[in-house]
Amino acid sequence: MSNSDGIEVKHAATGFYQEAIYGAILFICFILGFAFTKVKAGLTRRIASGLSGFILVIITSKFQTIHSFVPILLAYLSIKIFKSKADWLVFTTTLLYLLFFRLAHGLFPTFCDQNSPFANAVQLLTTLRVISYGFEHSSPENFTSLLDMFCYIYCYVGLFTGPFYRKSMFDDYCENENLDKIPVKTVIIEKLKFLPPSMILYVVLKEWFPKEFFMSPEYVNNPSVFQNLLYLQVIFAWCRYRFYMAWICAEVVCMSSRLGAYRVERKARPGLGPSLPEPEPSDNKVEYDFNAVWNIKIMSTEFNPSIRQTMRDWNTSVQWWLANYTYKKVPRHVHISLRLAFTMVISAYWHGIAPGYFMGFLCVPFMGMVEDLVTKAFKDDFPMVYTYSMYVSKHISFSMTGIAFMLLDYSHVMNCWRAAGFAIFWVNGLLAVASLVKIKVFGSRKKVEKAE
Repeated sequence: MSNSDGIEVKHAATGFYQEAIYGAILFICFILGFAFTKVKAGLTRRIASGLSGFILVIITSKFQTIHSFVPILLAYLSIKIFKSKADWLVFTTTLLYLLFFRLAHGLFPTFCDQNSPFANAVQLLTTLRVISYGFEHSSPENFTSLLDMFCYIYCYVGLFTGPFYRKSMFDDYCENENLDKIPVKTVIIEKLKFLPPSMILYVVLKEWFPKEFFMSPEYVNNPSVFQNLLYLQVIFAWCRYRFYMAWICAEVVCMSSRLGAYRVERKARPGLGPSLPEPEPSDNKVEYDFNAVWNIKIMSTEFNPSIRQTMRDWNTSVQWWLANYTYKKVPRHVHISLRLAFTMVISAYWHGIAPGYFMGFLCVPFMGMVEDLVTKAFKDDFPMVYTYSMYVSKHISFSMTGIAFMLLDYSHVMNCWRAAGFAIFWVNGLLAVASLVKIKVFGSRKKVEKAE
């Protein structure tokens, strides 16, 4: 694939071999999690966590490790020079370096190898952490040190797969002297019960309908739109199961390390961490949860008809990052549609610079608008109509945006969408028209209740 200037943009594939290495990395991190609960709290655990993550990056990414370190150095210099005014500078320089990281092989093929899947994953996660640190710790009273930045950004927990967490959560993990006393056996077993079925379904369905099938003449020249939409549901399924596997293992690593373990009373949320302060000690039994680091609600993503709710329950920590460091950072006088568009562009850009990412993410505001109309028109008056229509819309919409994320190249995505009859647009368009007719002609129960 090439951009308009003829610069080759490579996107490294992740096959079963690379996935096996990912599995080995996650298993090592899982064991380190238990081991580091015995490490002395404070600076010792802080350095051990950061150094172990850095070593894993060197082993998997080799010389490409430098790419993940450069944004840390740029952020440190920006904060030291501009202090509290450095937040948006850190945001900008970090994202610009992410662009260079992706173009480096095409610009300087002699000096820069094609980015490995491991280097790409680390670059994505460190980008989130660097920008978060820039927004929250650039002022002189909040800034810590280059060593502290290094340890947080390279902490082995979530470094390759997520979830994202703020530095305050990392600090809680490093300073807690009683990590090994937090029980985790039950929650780990409960989390792992979804792993075997996800793994089996992923392997079987991917072997049945690999990504390459959706670029083949057999698919793009198939005249049956309905059949092609059914085929898309298969790749949509195994793509989900692949993420389920990765995020289940990632959450289990958090559990073994106890990073993100907070008392239930603190009402922790993904990305944010605890929303309430530490309660007073009591004689009652202390209960912990890992809500601060859950990244996926499988039952919701599978069966909830709402597109919005499914997105909220998918990659939740990154959703929090986008909401708080893009959407909410835009001045409130800017129209909500522009703030949402900015957020979607940043989200697409963070995932990659290929056209498929932008084609998929820029459909999201349209999908949300349609859901709002369907909800207003049918959810209270005809709940079954709402449920079934949104479930159809959700699977057609996500399967078509999902294939855009996988094929990436504009022509491949357009050929695939054409074979599927551009169903994402006309199905949602029909739902929007039907909802508007229902609202205008018959009103909605909410409107009637308000009038009464």
